[in-house]
Amino acid sequence: MSIELRMEQYIKQEGLLSPGDSVVLAVSGGPDSTALLHMLKKLASRWQLKLHVAHLDHGFRGEESRREAEWVASLAARLGVDCTVKHVDVPAMAAAGGKANAQEMARQVRYAFLLETARRVGAGIIALGHHADDQAETILMKLLRGTSLTGLSGMSPSSMRDGVKLVRPLLRIYKEEIEAYLHEHGYDYCTDSSNLSRKYARNRLRLDVMPMLKSFNPEWAETLNRMADIVRDEDRFLHHMAEDAANRIFRRTASSCTGSRERFLELDVALQRRVIKLILSYLCANQEQAESIHIEQVREAIRQAASPSMTLDLPGVTFKREYDQVHFIAGAHMSDMRAYHYTVPHPNYRLMIEETGAELHFRELACAELASLRDGHGIDMRSAYFDLDHVVFPLTVRSRLPGDRIQLPNMPGTKKLNELFIDLKVPPSIRSAVPCILDGEGRMIWVCGIRRSQHAPVTDQTKYVLSITLLPNESLFHDIQ
Repeated sequence: MSIELRMEQYIKQEGLLSPGDSVVLAVSGGPDSTALLHMLKKLASRWQLKLHVAHLDHGFRGEESRREAEWVASLAARLGVDCTVKHVDVPAMAAAGGKANAQEMARQVRYAFLLETARRVGAGIIALGHHADDQAETILMKLLRGTSLTGLSGMSPSSMRDGVKLVRPLLRIYKEEIEAYLHEHGYDYCTDSSNLSRKYARNRLRLDVMPMLKSFNPEWAETLNRMADIVRDEDRFLHHMAEDAANRIFRRTASSCTGSRERFLELDVALQRRVIKLILSYLCANQEQAESIHIEQVREAIRQAASPSMTLDLPGVTFKREYDQVHFIAGAHMSDMRAYHYTVPHPNYRLMIEETGAELHFRELACAELASLRDGHGIDMRSAYFDLDHVVFPLTVRSRLPGDRIQLPNMPGTKKLNELFIDLKVPPSIRSAVPCILDGEGRMIWVCGIRRSQHAPVTDQTKYVLSITLLPNESLFHDIQ
């Protein structure tokens, strides 16, 4: 079976392309991407594909790379395919930015260029020329550096990056087959001289290690790729299990994840690691920041029993453990929030607390509307009810202050607010965000969502009720019960 037909079958099997798709092809001019261009050009007429070639000159090899850019543009023109060529001096960029790893910067610049081109021409797919030998190299490189099961699965046939689908149609075809295909059809291609330089670790692996491995097993690359296919399926299964576990245990917002330590510890260790990695990847812009050392630090912080409260600073995320609650927070944190102070002038009022995103709704109700409320306590801790005739306005809504005290129902004297928070295990990270409501005489009548005072209870003599409802920002007030 020809490699053109094998590629088409692989595309169908993995759902890489559909008839009518607009596709940007990353073409360097080397044998792999050149073969991909020729094969997709033939497929395009039957699948009604709209192709666009994209080539980036990184500026590493001077005149040689400029000639390659011209050659790619010429090839695209001969095949009747639109082409975008861009020149970027990556070495100069790396030097100016103090970046030692110019190769990594080149990779980032290349993907940014491909994504930019795809959006500009209206393409939802970028086709890359990675082949089966590249897959084996990638797995071997990750294995040598240390990796997880996900790393052993190698490159995925397709993935999403910033809303654009990346596909690798040649991932089941080997370099030797690609070069034979080009020779058979008389297709020219460019040779990158830097591929022979041993200063790059990947080149040393390709030039020195892989030939040696072939002496042990002539089909070692095929064996590694078969393993990757199996591992990828198992990794996908475990990933879904981790997602289910994370959704059961953690409450997720755009900038935080909060869940129960006890329920997390019920998971198998393998799932614990995957759930942590999933959360860190979700909250980090760069998923690669979720490294194994950070995952283990978090897992140990959750597991150990000595310290009920602690904080870890991770790349882009702060981890907090507070009693049975564990929090992963991206961006600003509640404990760093500035103080706030608002005035409520009358009983029918809606207040937005800008610092926390919470809302308070104040309403005057006839007592008949709340005939079942006779003990002065609300239906739940998000609501509180007071005898309106015994509440002095204006009210004050503010964050807590040192020395704050509240007189609780059926208790003599007053209790320090800080002691109340400790007794009820209110997480330290949200204590400064909890709204405190004081009446016009300075008496604290409600610590929102925590406890109301004994002041102005609803009784049989109450005619009008002041109803106060807390509508919290769930990412900030997730622990108010």
